[in-house]
Amino acid sequence: DQALALGISDDAIRHRISREGRWQRVLPGLYATFRGELSAQDRCRAAVLYAGADAQLTGPTALRQFRVRYLPQDDGSVHVLVAHATSRQDCGFVAFTRTTRLPRPWWRDGLPWTPVARAAVETCRDMRELRAVRALMAEVVQRKLAGVRQLEHELAAGESAGSALPRRALEDVGRGCRSAPECELRDLLRTSRFLPEPLWNATVLDDDGRFVGVPDGWWPAIRLALEVNSREHHLYGDSWERTMDRQARFAAAGILVIPLFPGRIRRDGPALLREIESAYLRLQPTAGLHDPGAVTRAGPRVEPPGS
Repeated sequence: DQALALGISDDAIRHRISREGRWQRVLPGLYATFRGELSAQDRCRAAVLYAGADAQLTGPTALRQFRVRYLPQDDGSVHVLVAHATSRQDCGFVAFTRTTRLPRPWWRDGLPWTPVARAAVETCRDMRELRAVRALMAEVVQRKLAGVRQLEHELAAGESAGSALPRRALEDVGRGCRSAPECELRDLLRTSRFLPEPLWNATVLDDDGRFVGVPDGWWPAIRLALEVNSREHHLYGDSWERTMDRQARFAAAGILVIPLFPGRIRRDGPALLREIESAYLRLQPTAGLHDPGAVTRAGPRVEPPGS
């Protein structure tokens, strides 16, 4: 339509997209006025133009704007959220998700994008492995791209199809787990016949009110902490050296830390659970003696604006 409005005839368009011409056909009715590979931005712009009014980029396409790491393998698709009544069908690299609940988009580089919480839920609905869904949900929350309440709202408001894994993952994240290995550790601890659920990622202070750390799992009454140690796990906002420093602070505060590795949680869970149970029983306070424990203070949940 733009080409015709500029006075370019159908014959001229056909010539320009021929071998001798300088244009290329991108999608039905859409042409690039250059030869060569389209950039990611070009593809997104073409997808929105093809989809029509009210379309917005969603799913993994939107999450890549924030460099979210734990996404499905990129198959080249551009994911677009459109109104349910849209007559357009998937075509080429454009993949449609239809909805009766179009959110208010946010804009970047002249393109409309769905809010992060919506994009994350749309992505997770198409994933088939719980561990991958947990990793994505945990990353989005840990990096404060979206809050737990926002994700819960999107899940509750959407269709039930494809929601089982996201709901389970979000229940873990809502409890405080901040990585897929922590979620797997929670699964393991819940198989115990007597262990209570620890506090997850709670702020721990010593008896004088000084900051000690934020262990992955924490039983304050017996001063027992669990730490999942992996470079991948501590990719965001932490480092291996700081992990070691934190464990030294735990030791100085009289807190026993059990270091855990993701591979062992998956590979040798029953034996690992027995070790945790043994430590828990050994640290139980003697009857009649006061156990001061350590102060635990849960941090506030952060909800980023505009999602």
